[in-house]
Amino acid sequence: MHPNEPIKKAIITGATGYIGFHLTRRLLQLGWQVAVIKRPSSSIGKLERYKGNVEFFDYNCSTESLKQAMDVFRPDIIFHLASCVIARHKTEQIENLINSNVLFGTLLLEAMHLSGVDKIVNASTAWQTAGGCDYKPFSLYAATKQAFEDILQFYSNVYGIKSISLRLPDTYGPDDSRSKILNLVHRAAQSGEPLKMSAGEQEMDLLYIDDVLNGFIKGAELLQTTSEKCSIYSLSSRNPMRLRKIVELYEAVNGVSVNIEWGALPYRDNEIMKGAVPNNVLPSWKSKVTLEDGLRNLSLCQEDVNSI
Repeated sequence: MHPNEPIKKAIITGATGYIGFHLTRRLLQLGWQVAVIKRPSSSIGKLERYKGNVEFFDYNCSTESLKQAMDVFRPDIIFHLASCVIARHKTEQIENLINSNVLFGTLLLEAMHLSGVDKIVNASTAWQTAGGCDYKPFSLYAATKQAFEDILQFYSNVYGIKSISLRLPDTYGPDDSRSKILNLVHRAAQSGEPLKMSAGEQEMDLLYIDDVLNGFIKGAELLQTTSEKCSIYSLSSRNPMRLRKIVELYEAVNGVSVNIEWGALPYRDNEIMKGAVPNNVLPSWKSKVTLEDGLRNLSLCQEDVNSI
């Protein structure tokens, strides 16, 4: 592939998740050819509607299955979003965390090396720096994401795979089934049922789904031109805000009242109370959706989401 040719063929891991689904849809809208790697047991869910436009490959816990996907589809780039996200792990969840966040990604990189695929945009997490700019993992999940970044460094140094890792803050948007705080607030506003929460003084950096997608696409574009082999950047609204203030803003822009029992729950262990604007925000990218507009969009239905 010539360096000046646009990247237009991608394999996505984690496409059945919230961000992965929306990235798949966005790339198809932009005219990309897209393939998805998934577990044989995984339901494709909302991707069913794009079955005629997306190629699906099964991962059977082997490098060979991943290499076969690379050899058949011949992607220009990989978007690696597959992840097991657990804020506070239990002992029996450790194996799944390692398999999903370290082993699978490593086998993916090995398959890329064997097949001659040399570009990857990787989804990391702001929890790796826990409210600052230095490495301080908030959770074992964050530590596994850091471990994979280190493995990426090896594959870049030795095999020339060019990578960009994007450390994401809390993300949100309409039609989101994840157990995120904003989704819980939105459901409580619809049901009228009380919602138990902490005292709400912790700051959150919230990024709307459209800005997240633009970040991944900008990352892919940067890989075409940069001479750096292994880069780490952050996406950020640059405006962390107290949870209480966020809920007040949600109520104001949507004209609703949420029955929240503030202080009914304790803060989590190692809670990040003070947000910090990262000093490595992705070049040529910035968030465009204001928090007011994003919170208003949470009430959109699926039909509205498809037109965004």
